[in-house]
Amino acid sequence: MNKYLKEFIKGLIAFFTLFVISFLIFWLYYKLDWQLDTVSNSLFIPNILVFIFSLGINLGSGLVFSPFTYTIKLFLQRKKTKEEFASYHDYLERQKQKHVSSWFLTIVSAIFNIVALILALLYMI
Repeated sequence: MNKYLKEFIKGLIAFFTLFVISFLIFWLYYKLDWQLDTVSNSLFIPNILVFIFSLGINLGSGLVFSPFTYTIKLFLQRKKTKEEFASYHDYLERQKQKHVSSWFLTIVSAIFNIVALILALLYMI
């Protein structure tokens, strides 16, 4: 399958998943009250959380904890860890290789947040 087609399909899946979550909040909490503020809130609430977490994952903020995990591994399984990784630098390189970033969720949630902010600004006018 074409690389760009896979990327497009992942983007569509992220879009529809976030749309369904937003609609469920709109339906269950706001009882389908079609006003600008309720639509804006139901778009913003789930998507800001997804945006923050996906941005943190894509920027590699989980690597902040790698010294702690390396120390724990070294403390609990010293021999095995020393055989697998000669130094902390080797462990860090392996962790960076395992890190996979996917910006689809971040971009799609940012689009939903922008739409929610525009609706909120229109409501305030």
